[in-house]
Amino acid sequence: MKTIKNSLLISVIASIGLQLYLSLNYYQLHSLKGAGDSICNINKIFNCSAVSASSFSNIAGIPISNIGLSLHLVLLALIVLNIFSPSSSKNRLKISLGLASISLLGSVVMAAVSFMFLNVYCIFCIGLYILSIIIWLLLKKLVPEFKFNIQSFFNKNFILKPLISIAVLSFFSHILLSGPKEDKKLNKQINFIVEEWEHGPKITLKTKPMLTMGASKKDAKITIIEFADYLCPHCKHADPQIKAFVLANSSNTRLEFYPFPLDSQCNIAMKFSRGGLTCKLTKAVFCANNQGAGWDVHRLIFDNQDYLSKSYNKSQFFLDIQKVSTKLNFNKWKACFNDSKTVEHIFEISQAGQTAQIQGTPSFLVNNRKLSKAQFLPILNAVKSKILENQH
Repeated sequence: MKTIKNSLLISVIASIGLQLYLSLNYYQLHSLKGAGDSICNINKIFNCSAVSASSFSNIAGIPISNIGLSLHLVLLALIVLNIFSPSSSKNRLKISLGLASISLLGSVVMAAVSFMFLNVYCIFCIGLYILSIIIWLLLKKLVPEFKFNIQSFFNKNFILKPLISIAVLSFFSHILLSGPKEDKKLNKQINFIVEEWEHGPKITLKTKPMLTMGASKKDAKITIIEFADYLCPHCKHADPQIKAFVLANSSNTRLEFYPFPLDSQCNIAMKFSRGGLTCKLTKAVFCANNQGAGWDVHRLIFDNQDYLSKSYNKSQFFLDIQKVSTKLNFNKWKACFNDSKTVEHIFEISQAGQTAQIQGTPSFLVNNRKLSKAQFLPILNAVKSKILENQH
């Protein structure tokens, strides 16, 4: 019995930790400050930020992870009370099992949504689904005679009070975790940016992008064109947020990535050379993309941007390239990397940025019009709403 209770306590605390992390990541991602790359963003299939960026991640603006956090805090309180105050322990365990049943049902629904509508998954969410099963099974062992039914919701002495506590806790924790907001000022800023985008001139690019992600050209209602430099810290910061939006809306959103190296050695728009390192990094992605591993090397470079910019080592970089993807034939990649024609290709691709009159990186076009601060989800969501609204 003691082992079951200890396991239950550990499982609930672990759930609280995961829910808290996901909630904080949600609020950062949905702000105009943005979030860095989440530790559970592994690839295009397993990406927590993409799930968080989707329209399924909240209820009335409150993230589902925050509601789950509140539920598990109430659950923790009941379990702790049961440990230190044995009186009425059976009733508290029944209430706990009722809440665990709701959590388990929510896990099943969210897992189905990810599978049926998103086709992208959150590793921490999967961890929570597993924990919800474990918590339910442990509580069921403690009260095997309990049977949960819908009438329990209307019993004020049983489940209704805890549910009200969860609702109140969700609301106030939402206010606390989201931080101070100036909604009117924020909305005014977003509206101004969207209006500026909507009335901007259309820019047509003839050069093909180096990398693409998301919907096909035919299916894309929203096309984001990104210009970035691999040594630009702001580009690194923007990268996971743009990807999250595209992956969350992959049925109708397409990303086209154009390198815009801030170095005259591979970009005619630049007047000065910065040593050629960003050109080498761009070549590395270009050559990997010829074998279908472009995004893998793209991420490798951004993940190691600080190290590469301070102490680039060719031998070590080549070793990292060999490990980055099973798709990559290293000898073919190396031949492409050392080929003088590859630099010519980079020059050609970077001319797209000159056509778009790019002044700095990262810069974005959405449906061929310049959009400032496009790396932030509130801006992208506002533009998305405008585009889809105009298409109906």
